[in-house]
This record gives sequence, C-alpha cells and structure tokens, in this order.
Amino acid sequence: MGRLVLPLVALLACGPVREELTLDQICVMANGDGALVADQPMRVTIGVSSLRTCRRPCDTLVASACSVRREGRTLHLQGHITVDVDCPSGDLVTTCSEPIVECTAEPLPEGDYVLTDGTRELRFHVPSALPRYASCSS
Repeated sequence: MGRLVLPLVALLACGPVREELTLDQICVMANGDGALVADQPMRVTIGVSSLRTCRRPCDTLVASACSVRREGRTLHLQGHITVDVDCPSGDLVTTCSEPIVECTAEPLPEGDYVLTDGTRELRFHVPSALPRYASCSS
C-alpha cells in the first residue's frame, strides 16, 4: 500500500502554477513587402526574447493582451502574457520560444517616432524598409 500512496501524493502535489511572464522586447513589424508605410495601420509587438525564454512544453497560455496609445510622436505600448506552468518541479525537456502579443497602431503620417513600453525605447521612421520584416529593442 505504501507504494501506491507515494505516487498518489506526488500526483496531488502537482498542479498548475500561474505565472506572469516578464516582457523584455518591443518590435515594430513591417507589412508584407518589408516596409513601414505612411498612413497605413502598423503592427507592433511586445513579448519575450527567444534568447531568454526556455520553458517546459507543458506550459499553457492563459491570457495575453496588448494595447498601444499614441501621444504625439510617441507610441506607448502595454501588454501581458500569463501562463499556467503545470508541474513546475517536473523534469521535462525545455523548449525555446518567443511568446509575443501583437496589436495594431493607428495609421501614422510620415515622420520619426518612438515606441516605448516604459522601459525600452525603439526609434523608427515612417516610411522605411525593415530588415527581416521587424525592428526590435530588448
């Protein structure tokens, strides 16, 4: 009977732990042809750099959201990503990913802008071509 109790106790002690991810990267995303175009909606993202995100595959996304607010030439970006980490003490192989949340900024006229999340700043110009379809700041 003792052998049955140990696995049962281990199973009962195991449960999801809710965790808010620390977001450390903001990006401006280009449209399909690799450019930021004046007077068109623009995609921006906030998330976690893949270099800093190695997690277990049993993590489950619970909630994510972002918002962007323009104030003159500055875009203020806020976001969050929440996951449930199932059995955080388990011995599972980690995988590296890049959890991000994307939102759409209003169309911007030609000019210089700053995207900020309050910690990081990313300066960009509209219109412009973006290498690899994105420009990011970590």
